[in-house]
Amino acid sequence: MTFYLVATLLATLVGALVFIPKLQPWVMRQQQGVNFVLTLLATLIGVLLAIAAAEYENERKEREDLQKMLRSAVNSLASSSNYTEHLMHYANTLEPEQQTQLIAKNPPPSADFLKAIIYQPQISKNMSEQSLSDLTELLTNLERSQTKNYAIYLGFLTQAVKTLEVEIQYQSGEISAFELADELKKFEYIPAALPEN
Repeated sequence: MTFYLVATLLATLVGALVFIPKLQPWVMRQQQGVNFVLTLLATLIGVLLAIAAAEYENERKEREDLQKMLRSAVNSLASSSNYTEHLMHYANTLEPEQQTQLIAKNPPPSADFLKAIIYQPQISKNMSEQSLSDLTELLTNLERSQTKNYAIYLGFLTQAVKTLEVEIQYQSGEISAFELADELKKFEYIPAALPEN
């Protein structure tokens, strides 16, 4: 988009040369050619501005679509968190051996929706590098902890939700890239012991 705006500005400046008083005698002698060139420049400027506007609108639409997908992922993960909390509370009422059996037979819901959206080229292209990196790492940790420990899995789900919420703020222009990085560092979840896989 910047290229088109710069090209438009340059074409406008070239067209403005005909209004320089020292060039008026030459412009009058070459009037037909100057009019032709000015018409071409006007057309070029119009085309370049239309392309720039279309690209701007396309970028805005992609950001809106990204925000919709991220909100859907937040809702999906929040639902998984709620279900995992219920499982964890129930597991806490059981004996340790029964807890292990419960986790093996009833793993919390997988974060498949999050995995599906962050690997879409359109989404990963528009998402901030820091959030994309954090979410990719979180997906790995979610997969590793899913059948091992409800509390650790819930911690990673919570971090994923917070990461998505901050990314939504960034995409909507509410926070800058520096604020995004600071926010992501604030709630990094590090479990006491990550399950071996």
